[in-house]
Amino acid sequence: MVEIACVAQTQDILGEVPRWHPIERMLYWIDAFKPAIHRLDPVSAALESWTPPEKLGSFAPRVGRGLLIAGRRGLAHYRWRPRCCGRQRPNVRAQVDRGGRLPFAFCTAQ
Repeated sequence: MVEIACVAQTQDILGEVPRWHPIERMLYWIDAFKPAIHRLDPVSAALESWTPPEKLGSFAPRVGRGLLIAGRRGLAHYRWRPRCCGRQRPNVRAQVDRGGRLPFAFCTAQ
């Protein structure tokens, strides 16, 4: 018999799209309605969460760093700097280019 257990309390409205990142050895998933992206280290139970610039339908890890996110405005590359600015949950600001794409996101000091 399979045992099912809650591994993280994230208060998701609709948590879905679980993805195992084989290089990082981390579990990622999204809350499609909040929106939120979560990453769990199953060894330490450390949980990190970020707020993407729009509601997501899906995502996939990119080679190197970041995620390919699929939102209402299309596909975009999403990056973050965890624990930047000395914060546990960094303030992430998205920068949209002239074509309306989201090529990156970054931490701000305030």
